[in-house]
This record gives sequence, structure tokens and C-alpha cells, in this order.
Amino acid sequence: MKFADRLVQKILAALALLAVVAIFAFGTYLWMHGGRGHPETEAYAARETDPVTLLGDFKSYASVESVTTRISQSGHAWHASQRDWPLNPDYPNRTSTTLKAPDFRACGSEGHLSLLFFNDRLYEAQFVPDDPRACLRQLQQQYPRMRQVKNGRGEWIDGHLRVATDLRFSQSEVGQALAVEPYVLWQDWRLREQLDDWDARFGGIPAQPDVRELPR
Repeated sequence: MKFADRLVQKILAALALLAVVAIFAFGTYLWMHGGRGHPETEAYAARETDPVTLLGDFKSYASVESVTTRISQSGHAWHASQRDWPLNPDYPNRTSTTLKAPDFRACGSEGHLSLLFFNDRLYEAQFVPDDPRACLRQLQQQYPRMRQVKNGRGEWIDGHLRVATDLRFSQSEVGQALAVEPYVLWQDWRLREQLDDWDARFGGIPAQPDVRELPR
């Protein structure tokens, strides 16, 4: 009986150890895949209460869903791709989304619109006009105090909004010779700085984002 008792005790001890290991493993899984993960994840996904108007009706911090709904309702064709970084406690969660509308009208010209999102928050609108000169004229009327920075590029900052363009430079002799693509961008610099901060602090950690097209 003593041998049998010892055998039972060993079996129970082994089962208890396996249970502890299983609970630890399951807890780790939940933490990495369903829990908060990195302690700064929430900070890198927070929404401010004072968004800025970027282009037209598009405001910073808008979600991908709200923007795609608005573009679809306006009758514009669009497509979007998304990059999802694998969940990892070594860095805050990250998702980057790019939405493109190839036939869009802004600043007095038809052109190509790109909307950029960081963790489901719109932070930048980029526009490449088919008629750079018409677009430049409208920008000068809208932002008469836009200052010229190096290489003939223009920049205007008001609160959290930054507008930048190379329209004037793209139409110069040098710009034409270099085939510089004309562009205008509107961005909420708070989100742009947060994205740059994420890249500086965590961009060196090896990770392979999952790339997928978003359904329309």
C-alpha cells in the first residue's frame, strides 16, 4: 500500500505541475493575443477630442470605416490596403492603412488622393493634381501666408494642421527637368510625430507585417 500511495502522490504532483504549466502558457497566450500587450498600446491608439480639418470634409482621427463610407457615398472609386504588425509585447500594436481614390477633385483640379491612417486614425491626406498650376492658385488663395521653404517648397502651419506642397518647385525649370511629381499634403502633425516616434523606438524590432486588401 505504501508503494501505491507514493505512486499516486507522484502522479498527482505531476498532474499539478502540468496544470500550472498549462495555466501559465494559456495566460501568456491571452496576454500576447488578447490582452493589452505592450503598456503603451492604448497611448498609440488614443483619439484626441480636437481633430483638424485636413481636406474637404476629412478630419484627423477619423476611422477607416467612417472615411470609406463617406467616399463610397460620394460616388468615388477607391481601394485600400492595410498592414497589421503581429502582436508582440515588445512593441505597441500597430496597423497602417492606405486608402487611394484615383479620380478625386480637390484644390481646383482632378487628381489622385491618398489617405493615410495610423492605428485606425486618419493623419494625412496627400493629393497629386493633374493641373498643378490651377491647384497652386487655389492654395495661394486659401493659404495666403504660406511661406516658402528650401527648394521652392511651401509650408503652412496652423495649430495642429500642417500643409506642405512642392507645386511651385515641380513647375520650375529644375522641377520639370527632374520630373518632380507635384503634390499637396495636409497632416495632423500630432499623429505624424507619434508615428515617427513609434518608428524611432520600435522600428528596429524584427517583425513581418501582414498585408491585405480591405473589402469594399
